[in-house]
Amino acid sequence: ERMIPNGPGSKEVLAPGAPTDPVQFVREWTGGDMAPVVFEAVGHPKTIESTISLVSDAGRVVIAGVTEDRACIRGVDMTKKELAVYGSRNSLGRMKDAIEYIIAHTDNAAKMISAEYLFSQAIEAFEETESHPEKFCKVILNYEV
Repeated sequence: ERMIPNGPGSKEVLAPGAPTDPVQFVREWTGGDMAPVVFEAVGHPKTIESTISLVSDAGRVVIAGVTEDRACIRGVDMTKKELAVYGSRNSLGRMKDAIEYIIAHTDNAAKMISAEYLFSQAIEAFEETESHPEKFCKVILNYEV
């Protein structure tokens, strides 16, 4: 399994492309309770929709990923679970803190990088991440010099 145990601020993180079904993994890991907090940081409708299956009753969902596409979530699922759903503007003036954290914890930051492409391959990179969002966390585009 492609796991990142004890990733930044978490107990367990299921890495993109892991062979394990995320819902089954969370169910087993929590003894059936599901996750009390789920962060969606990809901004893809499928990952936004999946948060409802991963979060516990009375849990919290934080949507930090940005998309203009619609995600379909049944209202009854949110009501039945008594969920709190939050939107986040990501850094909200905390970019300096985030950069300092990454500099101090490069090992954790490196675990989030799923792929690197040359800038000339940007279209290919976007097509690949759109076609297979489950395989990617962060993609780096390197400029040719």
